[in-house]
Amino acid sequence: MRKVIVCILIFISTSLTIFGEDNYNQPLIIINEDLIYYENISPQIKGGTTFVPISMFATSIDGIIKWDEEENTATIIKEDKKVEVDFENEIIITNDGNCIICNMYTDNGYLMIPFKSIASYFGYTVSYIESENIIRATDNDAVISDESLIQKLKNKIFKCRNKNNTTEEKIVYITFDDGPSLYTQDILQSLKFYNSNATFFVLSSSIHKYPDELEKIVEGGHSIGLHGVSHDVKQIYKSPVSLVTEMKNDSEVVMSKIGFTSNLIRTPYGSFPYLTKEYRDACVSEGYKIWDWNVDSKDALGADIKPSIIVKNVIEQVKEHEKNNVDPIILMHETLNSSIALPQILNYLTKNGYKVISIDYNENPVNFWHDSR
Repeated sequence: MRKVIVCILIFISTSLTIFGEDNYNQPLIIINEDLIYYENISPQIKGGTTFVPISMFATSIDGIIKWDEEENTATIIKEDKKVEVDFENEIIITNDGNCIICNMYTDNGYLMIPFKSIASYFGYTVSYIESENIIRATDNDAVISDESLIQKLKNKIFKCRNKNNTTEEKIVYITFDDGPSLYTQDILQSLKFYNSNATFFVLSSSIHKYPDELEKIVEGGHSIGLHGVSHDVKQIYKSPVSLVTEMKNDSEVVMSKIGFTSNLIRTPYGSFPYLTKEYRDACVSEGYKIWDWNVDSKDALGADIKPSIIVKNVIEQVKEHEKNNVDPIILMHETLNSSIALPQILNYLTKNGYKVISIDYNENPVNFWHDSR
């Protein structure tokens, strides 16, 4: 027998109007600074209301969910707040005795609930970022603006948008070490011309020299990575503590200039042979992701290396990776000749069907140790 519920009924509008409902423009959900990924089903719009799977919603807010199959209800609990979702009567019952009447339904085995109604009850303010067709829920943990957030998650947004493409686009990462520099602006202009994004592994000493260039990198939608302080083998690899300390110091400088920092690191001269397991464990324990490369432009061999040689080195290695279906990760440095070579490299990549994107802050790293933590 179903239990009798006595509560105060509240009729509210659950709609959050979204424009454009084709496959590509299905809305994405961001909670604070986390893009919520739905593996087998996407958020859906019905009658101007955005619906999400109840179990995935509970997980995304760090809540727990309890099912009662006999009563056909589910309860979401987070700290001192909870709601009971009554699917049969389409009622959301709060722990303070209020009832919210709203639509809900089942799709392919997923119980779909109105996102805005429940998120609001758990203390989130729900807004719509129209330029990206993103619904963002924020609470007191949100620290960066919508604009900075879109730049930070640009790569992940791209991958989510293209996860169901029948013809998968080829991906390539271009990375620059040792900046910012005198050549950052030229590099950024080339990337913008070819609608490309890169990842810049920056040194704190270079940031102090070119603080405005760091801001321009972020404004261009590119990713930031940490490269340390000294760039000195004897200093940075003295111990795991010295390595982590350098990255933390670099991180503090980045934070002071742009308002957020990065968990991506590239250790000077690469992770091999210096980053033995003890060193890697220390980095991972601090939340860092260790990135190397699989395409070496060899632009750091000397100031006299010609741009044409840099271009040749990159293209030859990219072609080899394409045969093996491996995403190229190109190592470049902020030098004069690299800035001259870059447009030719980008021209080749885009003409051959590559999408040049930056490294996402959340994806598994690629390094010489095959340590994907």
